[in-house]
Amino acid sequence: LGGVLIGGYVNERLQRARLTQEAKIADDKATHEKELASAKAKQDRELSEKQTKLQIGNAVIDWEIKQLSLLYGPLRALLGQSRALYAEMNAALVQQSPLFRLFGGEDGTKKPEFQIQTSSGEWRRFRTVIDIFEVYGQGYGVEVYFDEIVSIGAEMVKVIQQQAGYARAEEKEVIGVFGNYLAHFAVLKAMHEAAKARVGKDPSSKTVPAPSVNISAAFPEVIHVLINQGFNAISEDIEKWRQQAAA
Repeated sequence: LGGVLIGGYVNERLQRARLTQEAKIADDKATHEKELASAKAKQDRELSEKQTKLQIGNAVIDWEIKQLSLLYGPLRALLGQSRALYAEMNAALVQQSPLFRLFGGEDGTKKPEFQIQTSSGEWRRFRTVIDIFEVYGQGYGVEVYFDEIVSIGAEMVKVIQQQAGYARAEEKEVIGVFGNYLAHFAVLKAMHEAAKARVGKDPSSKTVPAPSVNISAAFPEVIHVLINQGFNAISEDIEKWRQQAAA
């Protein structure tokens, strides 16, 4: 009887120990599964955040590529072409007549200024929209430069009118400058047409008076700065994003 009692007691202790061990194993397993689930949830959350950032970044880059290809790139190229033609025209006029000169810029800090001598003998900066009548059809042979510069200006007007919405939000003044350029070109186009009329086949057309133009209609030089600034900033953003994506 004692052996039976002792055996029952030992068996009960063993069974209780087994149940305790099984409960501990179950708890450890549940804790491990919970930790795995938490780690997976964290990993999924981080992956989702990364994908969201990637999608946002791609959308931003897509927008900046459009800004570059539809607005800043074309305007930068057209402005560069117009400036090069203007410089060639300046050089041609300086060679043709003593009434024109390139003044300053000897120290290399800035480009020399193209100037015209007035009837009073004073020198002032040459402004195309104001002085076109002084050179167009006057025997200097520079009409083709003006014709091409006006043609380039018409292309710039198209780009601005159609793609101005791609202007960088950081450059708050660029839209105002676009407006100034559109106004400038409207006057320049009218002056160009009037100048061409004076050298037409009809002799009486040469008596067409030069329209009165205010200095405010002159080309807004700051457009060069803003377009180059925007072009460079967008290019840098795109390059940084490519490097981050590659990493």
